[in-house]
Amino acid sequence: MEEIIMFKTFAKLGLGAKIASVATAAVLVGFAGVGVKTFADTYWAGHNDVTAINQDLDKLDQMITTKEDKLKQTESDLKDAKSQLASVQSALTTAQSDLTNAKNQVSQLQDSYNQLKQQKDSEEANLQAQIQQKITETQQAIADGNAKVADKQKEVDAKQQ
Repeated sequence: MEEIIMFKTFAKLGLGAKIASVATAAVLVGFAGVGVKTFADTYWAGHNDVTAINQDLDKLDQMITTKEDKLKQTESDLKDAKSQLASVQSALTTAQSDLTNAKNQVSQLQDSYNQLKQQKDSEEANLQAQIQQKITETQQAIADGNAKVADKQKEVDAKQQ
């Protein structure tokens, strides 16, 4: 409704007033255009800043993604290393157990060897004593035989005389 009243009022104005009103409106639109241009320039200057900030954010995001990937890889490597460590520790425990068993077997074999050596030495000494006794008995038998031969020789010699 106010628009209609405004147009009716404009229609009642004279030609000079109409020209002045149009000129004033044109000047206002011109100033508004300059204001819009200034705003647009400011906006676009800010747009360049926003673009630079977005690029920086993209770079930071890429850096974070790269570091997260490296962290995941490092965690995976750590998990693998822990698994390998557990495997090596298990193998070490098995090897230590095998070593202990082997040492026990060596000790048992050494004990068996010492017992057998002692038994061999004892039997060898016993056999040496038996051999010595047989040698002594044989020498005694030879001496007795020689004495008998000498006695017989004396008898033979006495009979021959």
